[in-house]
Amino acid sequence: MASWLFGVLIPTIHLLGILSAVQALMSSRTSQGAIAWIISLVTVPYLAVPAYWVFGRPRFYGYVSARGERDSVLRRVLARYRNLVEPYLAGAKEADVLAVEKLAMMPLTSGNRAELLVDGEATFESLFAGIDRAEQYVLVQFFIVRDDALGHELKQRLKNAVARDVRVYFLYDEIGCHKLPERYLRDLRGAGVAVSAFHSSRGVRHRFQLNFRNHRKILVVDGREGWVGGFNVGVEYLGQNPSMAIGAIPICAWRAPACSASRKPSGRTGTGRRVRWPA
Repeated sequence: MASWLFGVLIPTIHLLGILSAVQALMSSRTSQGAIAWIISLVTVPYLAVPAYWVFGRPRFYGYVSARGERDSVLRRVLARYRNLVEPYLAGAKEADVLAVEKLAMMPLTSGNRAELLVDGEATFESLFAGIDRAEQYVLVQFFIVRDDALGHELKQRLKNAVARDVRVYFLYDEIGCHKLPERYLRDLRGAGVAVSAFHSSRGVRHRFQLNFRNHRKILVVDGREGWVGGFNVGVEYLGQNPSMAIGAIPICAWRAPACSASRKPSGRTGTGRRVRWPA
């Protein structure tokens, strides 16, 4: 009985490995990932097949659906506010620029100001000054927020903004912020900040998709100023933690109308509320 079982089970596992390898070849996001999965699925299918079906999510079904919904909303919003950005349109005619506009679903605009920040101190000084200037709303989105001196400074600036009757929306990543204590988020919510988490698609299987994260670091103030780049919120980005010192990571500060593109990932801020977009 045992020999018959193994005689059926082993070929079945190898067949599943080959079929899974074919699917990995046809649907993996990168060539490196496809090669790695194919080699493991063919050579060690006993371990690789279960791992592939748990961790090797082959397609972006949820992302495609979400992108389609977002694009539909974005088209309606752009049509509604087209007259506001008309004076800033660059009117580019080059084929490559027109292709980028079509892909981004955002027109090329003129009249922008940009500042490149590569020093941690200067970066967060600029970010915090922007929050302090806010009059209507602040959209905050980071992959990592730490419960350290810099994280507390961010929290206090956001709380101060709420005290000025500024609407504040805080989006964090569940994996990137796995060490962030609940009391930090509870303190923000208690002050009136709208707090939301970015998490994987629903379902037990999708909980293992740790590579599908939201790594954006974005701050938008009143639709007129925006910051986007590579800094997370932690003292290591200021060089104050020698064991975790981070090298120079650029971040770009934008002034309207270009910063409208930075607002797109926030959509309706996750609360069902719309934010006014002046430029």
